[in-house]
Amino acid sequence: MRLHVLGHTAPFPAVGRACPGYLVEHGATRLLLDAGSGTLERMLAVVGYEDLTAVVVSHLHFDHASDLYVLRYAIDACRKLGRRTEPLPIYLPAEPPELVGWLNYRDATCGHVVRPGEVLGIGPLRLSFHAVEHSLPTHAVTVEAQGRRLAYSGDCRRCQGLEEAAAGADLLLCEATFQEQDRELAEPTGHLTAAQAARAAAEAGARRLVLTHIQAMYDRTVSLEEARSAAAVAVELAEEGQVYEV
Repeated sequence: MRLHVLGHTAPFPAVGRACPGYLVEHGATRLLLDAGSGTLERMLAVVGYEDLTAVVVSHLHFDHASDLYVLRYAIDACRKLGRRTEPLPIYLPAEPPELVGWLNYRDATCGHVVRPGEVLGIGPLRLSFHAVEHSLPTHAVTVEAQGRRLAYSGDCRRCQGLEEAAAGADLLLCEATFQEQDRELAEPTGHLTAAQAARAAAEAGARRLVLTHIQAMYDRTVSLEEARSAAAVAVELAEEGQVYEV
C-alpha cells in the first residue's frame, strides 16, 4: 500500500503548497482521501481522473473538500468521452446535508453517507470510520490491506476516536495544526498541536507518524522538532510528492 501526499497545508494554500489531499494506491485500486484546494492538479501526476476507484472525505470543510466540486466536472467529461463507464463513488459524513447533496452530480459522481463504526471494502482495501471531535462531523479513517494499517486523523482534538484509529497503525497521518506557542487555540477549535499528535501516536502504539495540516504561516521545522521532543515515536513531515510505503 502506498500513500501519496498531494497537499498538506491548512487551512489555505501557501506558495507551492496545496491544501490536504492524499492518494492511497494498492494494486489497481486508487483511493483519493480528501481533496483540498490544489490537490487534483498534483494527483494528475500519479493517476488520471478516469482511473480513480473512489473518494473518501474525512469532513466537509473546504480545505479538505473544495476540489471535489470541480472533480465532478472532470468525471462527467470522462464519461461523456468514453474514458470511464462507472460513476465515481464519494464516501463522506452526513453533515452538512446541503454540501452532501452537491456531490451527487448527473451520472458522474455519487455521494454515499458513511457512519462511524462502518466498515467498507474498496477493492482489496478495508476501511473503517471513527468519529473524532472537530467543529463539524468528522471521521478518522483507517485503511488496511495485507496486514498493514494506515490511519488518518482527519481534523480533531485528542479524543477516543483518534485513539481507536491510531491503535497499532503502521503509519499514522495526523493533523498538527498548531505549535506550542498557540496551543491554547487547539482544543476549542478541534485541532492538535504537533506535540499532542506525537503523544497520541506514541500512546496508541503507532510505528510511524507523519505530520500534516500544519498552518501555512508556520515554520514547519518547528512543528517537527516539537513533535520529536514530545514523545518517543518516529516522526516526519508530510511532503508534497512524497510516497510513503505502508
